[in-house]
This record gives sequence, structure tokens and C-alpha cells, in this order.
Amino acid sequence: MLTWFVRPPADDTATGSRVSAPKDIEALSAGSAVVVIARPQGEPRVETVFNSPFMVQEFAVTERWKGDPPATLAVRMEGSPADNKDVSPQREYVLYLNPFEFERGVSTGQWWISGAGVDGIFVVDGDSALRIRHDPASPIKERQSIPSLRAAVGG
Repeated sequence: MLTWFVRPPADDTATGSRVSAPKDIEALSAGSAVVVIARPQGEPRVETVFNSPFMVQEFAVTERWKGDPPATLAVRMEGSPADNKDVSPQREYVLYLNPFEFERGVSTGQWWISGAGVDGIFVVDGDSALRIRHDPASPIKERQSIPSLRAAVGG
């Protein structure tokens, strides 16, 4: 499957958007209902919507920075497990999330990664975190310290 993605311009007025690129980590934090550190658990499953695959991966929450999420989150990501090889149960991730809804106001019990593309998922690497995929067009720095990410959330 070939997916075309054109990064939209940064827009700090849009929050909770999958198509608006946040201008910085503070805007990404503000536009996310939940920010956590979590570890993938179990095998991902694939759901297909209009012939497009979506991987749903369960994450066990190890730290809550924003919001009051459940202990386990079902996170929906575009593509199949083969497209998301950079998500490993051996690693922890900082996740910026919003509830996923097919119909506004009707919960699916799943979450999607905030920001455009993969802005809102970082792999923890010691006392810093690295965005899981390189995107030179993103205004968000690829590597961030854990304390600066936590401070941007207000914690």
C-alpha cells in the first residue's frame, strides 16, 4: 500500500487534529487529551476501513502526564504491523493521544496519535525521547529531553 502524506502548515490554533501540524511541543501537548509513557503489550491487530489497514496496538501505561487514561490504551495507527515496525514491546514510548471516534461524541475505546503524521509518538532513550520517524518538515525537534517534554505538558 502506498500512502501519500503532505504535511500541512503548522497551525497553533487547531487542537486535537490529525491533519494540523503543531508548531511546537507545547502546541502538541495542548492539543492532546492524554499524554503518557507506555509500553506496547501483546500482538497488534489490524482493522480495515475503506480498504485501508489500521494497526491497533495495546499499550500499558507506566506514567500519566496529562489526563486520566485507563491503565491500558488501544492506540490506532495508520498502516499494518509491517508499516509500524518501529513500535516494539521492548521499548517505552511517550504518547500524545486523543480519543478516536468514527462518529463525533461516540467513543470507540481507541486512541489516535496527535499531530500530523507521527508527531505525537517518541521512543524513550534514557533521559531523552526521539520521534519514531524522521520528518524534516516537522517543526517539532526530533530529540527532546524527558524533563522538557514533561514541562511542556505542565508537569
